[in-house]
Amino acid sequence: MVQINLDVDANAVSGGDFPLLKDGEYSATIVNTETRVSSKGDTYLVIQFDLGGPQIWMNYNLWHATSPKAVEIAKEQLNSLGAALGMQRIGDSEDLIAKRLTVKVETEVGNGDWPAKNKIVGYKSLAAAQSSQPESQPVQNSPQVTTQTENTAPAAPSTAVWNT
Repeated sequence: MVQINLDVDANAVSGGDFPLLKDGEYSATIVNTETRVSSKGDTYLVIQFDLGGPQIWMNYNLWHATSPKAVEIAKEQLNSLGAALGMQRIGDSEDLIAKRLTVKVETEVGNGDWPAKNKIVGYKSLAAAQSSQPESQPVQNSPQVTTQTENTAPAAPSTAVWNT
């Protein structure tokens, strides 16, 4: 155990922007999965992706009590993730840990009090991503970042086929 002896001053905390990634394709490793409960009492799955430094978290509303559509969307997203990983079945969220793939990241524009944020909109196997990229444009391993308050234009749509 390490003794710290620090008086915490909540008024001296700087919020700051969380960096946003540029829209594009990134190599990713799944590093954590957990379930959380929303403020309305719905349980959902959170998967954490490591993009070689920056992290991105995706929520999957697999057990939403009042929205069958949210559950349907979550199952479609999880199915796409499993297909990109070459899995026949995802029996437990722990089965996903340390799996590598390529994710397509886009910026969702801020709305009211909610700042802009990144979200994963597609999944590919690493092999499929490498074969669909021209030699001069490899999948990004070191993401470029901006901040949530910067206005970024979405990237032009790619012609690659994505599991979305």
